[in-house]
Amino acid sequence: MAFKELPDQFSKAIGFQVEITGAAGAGSTDGSWKAVRGGGLRFAENQGVTVGQDKFNNISLGMREWEDVTIIGPVTKSRKDMLKWYLDTVKGEDWRRNMSIIVMNYDGSELYRYNYMDCFLTAYSLTPLDAESEVECEETIEICVARCDNFFSK
Repeated sequence: MAFKELPDQFSKAIGFQVEITGAAGAGSTDGSWKAVRGGGLRFAENQGVTVGQDKFNNISLGMREWEDVTIIGPVTKSRKDMLKWYLDTVKGEDWRRNMSIIVMNYDGSELYRYNYMDCFLTAYSLTPLDAESEVECEETIEICVARCDNFFSK
């Protein structure tokens, strides 16, 4: 499928799953997420470049950078994978993970997968605890993406 066809294909999407190296599977309760956002590619402003010894100034796309990915999910008594990732980061051990955002078809099959590599946490937060509130306790994870191996291909 060519990249130009992807927007039409996404009209067939019904949901998403998140797979993270070393975390609970996407199909399990502890591996499920309520929301995901970000992860797009941005180019810094265009930069003038020259090619070889010529005098003509050409324009080249600037530095390529990935938007942070934010995922939000419910906290349960057994859901500890993201907290472990945070603690590993603080200790300086095994702090990079690979992550896939999987767009799902109406029939439950995989429509498209974004493979983000060498990701690391930039923020971890919980819903403020309030004894009188009936708001579900959620964890919000912000993840910095180092690279994506298949953003433009399918």
